[in-house]
Amino acid sequence: MEHKPSFSQDWNPSPHQTPARAESKRLARKQIVFIIGAAVAGIALLSVLITVGLWWAWGSHGDKPATTTPATTTPPPTAQSTDASPKTFTSRTLNVGFTYPGTWRVRENADKSQVMITSPQVTYQRAGIATQGVFTLKLRNGIVPQAMQTTLQDIVAVQKSEVIAYASPTDQQRQYTNLSFGGKGDKMSLLMVTGGSEFAPGEAFASGLDMQGAFYLVAGGYGSDPNDTLSFDGLPISSFTGTAVYREAVSIIESIKVY
Repeated sequence: MEHKPSFSQDWNPSPHQTPARAESKRLARKQIVFIIGAAVAGIALLSVLITVGLWWAWGSHGDKPATTTPATTTPPPTAQSTDASPKTFTSRTLNVGFTYPGTWRVRENADKSQVMITSPQVTYQRAGIATQGVFTLKLRNGIVPQAMQTTLQDIVAVQKSEVIAYASPTDQQRQYTNLSFGGKGDKMSLLMVTGGSEFAPGEAFASGLDMQGAFYLVAGGYGSDPNDTLSFDGLPISSFTGTAVYREAVSIIESIKVY
């Protein structure tokens, strides 16, 4: 009887049988294994080449790749107003009002007990050196703070007081007042409204002012007086009174109305 291989023997030939189909399959498997091995080796080689390339690129530009820092934009400073048209300000807390040039700036402190009026930036001579700064006027009513009292007690009149007239006084204020000039030596640092008190050169301000009483204080000078002590820059008298901002400051004072 002729022997015929079963179905299973077509896929699993016995060790003593090597049919052509089985040999062909073994060769195919070897080829597949070879191709897979070659592919794995190629991928490994490519990974090595990429790593070396990155290392070289980073090494030629430092330990880390360069980073770009975005540029920062600084906002431009607030422009000073160039409109000099007169403006009006009224303080309901102090019951006063005044007119000032549009190029000046008006501010109030936190409790609105004091008004600060500041000129635009100007150049003035301080100790023979050209200085950039502002002219500041301060207006308040009540007891003068101790820090301001100390300054007023330490200065004398460096020029005779001048009488000025308010432009449109109300029934609550006088028509005329004294404008006095304080400082030390030949330097003038303070412009102040002193009411009925007139000072001759050399007289102490403290001698003619009631420091313990309540009154309207209107005073100013060159500088911002950041500590609120009426300590302004000392200038030669002619430099103090010979500028456009000084004349504007006097005009502001003349426009004051007390309600």
